[in-house]
Amino acid sequence: MSLLKTKLIPSVFRIIGLLMQGSLKKTKDSFHGPLEVIFSSPSIKFYAKRKKTIDEKIKGIQITYLFRESDSYFLLYNNVFYAIDSRKDLRKIFPDLRKDIKKESKENEKKFNEDDEGLYLYLIHFIAFKLNTNNA
Repeated sequence: MSLLKTKLIPSVFRIIGLLMQGSLKKTKDSFHGPLEVIFSSPSIKFYAKRKKTIDEKIKGIQITYLFRESDSYFLLYNNVFYAIDSRKDLRKIFPDLRKDIKKESKENEKKFNEDDEGLYLYLIHFIAFKLNTNNA
């Protein structure tokens, strides 16, 4: 999260407001838009959707913009997209590996403190390895 404070001249304020009007609209998160491939194997693909929102606060002639970044994660498995919001989602998608995923998750929880993407990526590598060794 970053913060930008700017003082504007009133005559310029209206022009900037008109120019930025289209880019400040908030959209609901969905599968539409660019997805970044984070991990790819023959059986699993893991994607991230990077989203940035801008909030503006006007106080007198001062305008403050607050930039927020939020990521959404998706998993493609057996030609079905799954939204990944927590580690529990991975256990639901792979019920046969539920205990293994829970164990790996707990053992590496401190290693990936506050890094959801890192933990998801680690667990997906683990799941892909397990799926490949079980199918061999």
